[in-house]
Amino acid sequence: MAKKVKSSNKDQSQLEKNGLTAAQVKEAQNLSGTAVGDSVMLAGHDDLQKIFPRFYIDAQVSRQPAAAVPDIKSLANQGLLGKNVIIGLGTNGNISPETMKQIMDIAGPKRNVFWINVHIPTETWQNSVNAMLKDSQKKYKNLYIIDWNDYINQYPSWLYSDQAHPNNQGAPKYATFVAQNVLKHAIK
Repeated sequence: MAKKVKSSNKDQSQLEKNGLTAAQVKEAQNLSGTAVGDSVMLAGHDDLQKIFPRFYIDAQVSRQPAAAVPDIKSLANQGLLGKNVIIGLGTNGNISPETMKQIMDIAGPKRNVFWINVHIPTETWQNSVNAMLKDSQKKYKNLYIIDWNDYINQYPSWLYSDQAHPNNQGAPKYATFVAQNVLKHAIK
């Protein structure tokens, strides 16, 4: 489950070293929101929490996109679904149009949804998931796709041998890349 991690000056220096400016670090530290994902997000959980200490992060191993719908609805019902919602789902299987609609309906039009696309070249669904996300972005004005797939293709050494999960070197880069993209359109 989610836990809040206090950020130190050492953490801020490391975040800046990984590619965030001091201004971005400050902005991220004050931003609130929610992140829901699968094991890829779980690999970057601690680094995401350092960047976004006011975010509620719920990442689980083997989480299927459709299985996350009740969890997201529960977060909304508990008042834990913030103005900025980061979704990291699709590593474990396709996203149906119904699942996409359910998640976007729960989020509603007043929240920004940042969906991290998938990089799992060993699985047949990678391209269909990423195509679905790209098509969905045309339909939902508040949906922003974070193109992790394209970015991580340049840095395969940041992934474990499964070619999907960020390793110790890649996890902070994953978190920084996500943060850079969220900060472009975040609701303050």
